[in-house]
Amino acid sequence: MYIFKQVIVVHGRKDLHRGVVNNQLVDWAFNTNGILHNASQEKVWLDVASSIVDQTLCGVNGTIICYGQTGAGKTYTMTAMGEKFSHRGMIPRALSHIYNQIRQISDCSINIRVSYLEIYNEEMTDLLTSIPRADAKQLAVVEEKSGDVYVKGLSCHLAQTEQEALHFLFEGETKRVIEVHSLNKVSSRSHCIFTVYIERKSLLDSNAQYTTSKLNFVDLAGSERLSKTGSLGVVQKEAMYINKSLTFLEQTVIALTTKTRDHIPFRQTKLTHVLRDSIGGNCNTVMVSNVWGEAAQIEETISTLKFAVRMRCVDMQPAVNIKIAPMIKIKLLEEEVAALERELAMHDTLANRAKVSYEPLTDAKLQMLKTEIQHYLDGSAEQLNCSTLREVQSSYRLFREIVRNTEEAVESRLKEKFLFLHKKDTAAIAAAQKEGYIIENDGVPVGVLDGAGFGVGMVTSADKALQSPVVSSKKKAANAVKKITGKERTSPTNKEDVNSGMSMNTAVSPGGSGGSPSRTDDAQQKDMKSEEREQLVTTPSRSVAFGQFKVQQGKDLYKILMGNNEILGEKVNADSNLSRQVNSLKLDIDEARAQLELKSRQRLDQGDFLTVDGEVVMDEEEFVLFGRLRTLQAEYRENYDKMRGVRAEKLYCQNLINQCRQKLFLEFENWYKETYKLSAPTEAPNTAVSETPAFKEDEELMVEVISEMAFYNAKMHTLQKKVYKKAGMQQRGTGTGQQQTVQQKKHLSNAK
Repeated sequence: MYIFKQVIVVHGRKDLHRGVVNNQLVDWAFNTNGILHNASQEKVWLDVASSIVDQTLCGVNGTIICYGQTGAGKTYTMTAMGEKFSHRGMIPRALSHIYNQIRQISDCSINIRVSYLEIYNEEMTDLLTSIPRADAKQLAVVEEKSGDVYVKGLSCHLAQTEQEALHFLFEGETKRVIEVHSLNKVSSRSHCIFTVYIERKSLLDSNAQYTTSKLNFVDLAGSERLSKTGSLGVVQKEAMYINKSLTFLEQTVIALTTKTRDHIPFRQTKLTHVLRDSIGGNCNTVMVSNVWGEAAQIEETISTLKFAVRMRCVDMQPAVNIKIAPMIKIKLLEEEVAALERELAMHDTLANRAKVSYEPLTDAKLQMLKTEIQHYLDGSAEQLNCSTLREVQSSYRLFREIVRNTEEAVESRLKEKFLFLHKKDTAAIAAAQKEGYIIENDGVPVGVLDGAGFGVGMVTSADKALQSPVVSSKKKAANAVKKITGKERTSPTNKEDVNSGMSMNTAVSPGGSGGSPSRTDDAQQKDMKSEEREQLVTTPSRSVAFGQFKVQQGKDLYKILMGNNEILGEKVNADSNLSRQVNSLKLDIDEARAQLELKSRQRLDQGDFLTVDGEVVMDEEEFVLFGRLRTLQAEYRENYDKMRGVRAEKLYCQNLINQCRQKLFLEFENWYKETYKLSAPTEAPNTAVSETPAFKEDEELMVEVISEMAFYNAKMHTLQKKVYKKAGMQQRGTGTGQQQTVQQKKHLSNAK
């Protein structure tokens, strides 16, 4: 396997057992949008998912799919629940990025909900429900009229903080189906879809519009060749279901890329049905292909890369999902109807017309209108007087009823006088001839149906008049002109349809087909570009500029920040020392309490010694233990109070550092703009992020305390919950075992 920029070249070896004539392909080349070889998780996040997450916050749907062979690293790329914070996958990084962006948005109200769906052996399971898997209800995929797809019965949980969202993610990961495989010891045997639902409402605009979007992280199970892996039993059954769903997914992608296909087989499997509105269309779709770089896995690698090339051809037209609140929309429509009624009443008054009612017509009014229509048809009335649109519509309906009744009456009269036969019913025609009806050779009797109502007979071919050559040539020319004009009219729409879809991951230049600008605009753009180039040459990078700023203009504020960092470090060390002391005292208290209980139990067995006043007499050893327990408890309370105070001071220091750091950055931004005459709109978002002042030695402690706090808290909460659940199961097991032992002893005693 060779890599050239964005092209992967795979070279294989021919199978010599196929004989002399061997046309086996040995070289393949696959074009991609990017190759991440030996890349860090941070680079994968920036290149693959960061732009899609930013667009999802603006109301555009997004989907990120990991596809590949078993053991190729799909789950590691997606979640990576490792011990190190830097090894976390795309989902934890996306959640952290979303909540960081929400904190910076002050003019909108944003609600975040999450769901976690598992598809195992074509059965859907909610990984975030508290109901056991065996007792859970079956989930179903439902399609709305708008084309959106949702899973009926799937729970969506509100996540107000990053820690809550990570807790739901880690809780779902602990419930996934994992088996030991020959290629991976912890192989995921199910497809999992973690979805983030975002609802964004403006706090400034009072209109009823708001945006909704969803971000799907699809972790597909790995494909495999059973002839190569040799899986048996349950693993073989799982592999068959996995290969089946992935095959239908590939067929769906092929159908989406074929413009002549009218039907897309979304309903073949649960996976494709759930992803109906998440692949292409108005959704940003990106697929990460995980491949092995070994020669033994070359067949699976080629298959994965072929699917990736097909996925690149899926058309995408990302669009913002704008919705209107139903209750507010009803209220607006009611107000609009009332305003229109007032406007109509004003027009009637200005036209000197009597008050017109715009309510639905009553039965008496309909009967009166029907009588007027009969007079109009009889000729006794010259015109119909309709003052409202409802009366006009009702008049048309009454006319339609009269026409239908007239047709039925005429048809019934004809059936009484004539015999109606179908032209292809030979048996009925023969029976009519026997009864004496005269039927011509080339025609049919008068009154026979000809497929367009009732007929009045057909003329024989001998009696028909022949058309002249001039008339026939004119008709042919007219038909040819119609065909040509029809094609010319339909060709622009076909071109628009062909060019309407935008290919996946294809950038469109801003000055593409919208018309060429004028010469003056070109000159202005060239001047602006030259000015920007000169400014970029003379303007230092933000990191270099920040190094100068913290030594000169921001020296005092930077010293305060570093002093607060040192104080925070002291508080952290004091907190850890006090925590160790408190834990050690807790262990000593438990040990002293156990010894005291043992001593009191021995005293009760020997019998209590009472004083004259009736008080219990303790021996010297028990009295010493009692005093030691009281001393340890007093020390425990004292150290615990100190620890709480230190933690409060530590939190206060963290807030001070945040404020000081924010002030330092604001002053640096103002100084940087004023010094180098920069304006905010000229800065590209990517450069603003990449050129942020990086002083890792100053922020290392803050990153460890603040940024990683949500990740580790959620993970610790999940592990504690898992341990508590296991301990509860063991306790129930020991309890039932003790009950069984007691029952066995009672049974033996009764037998004796």
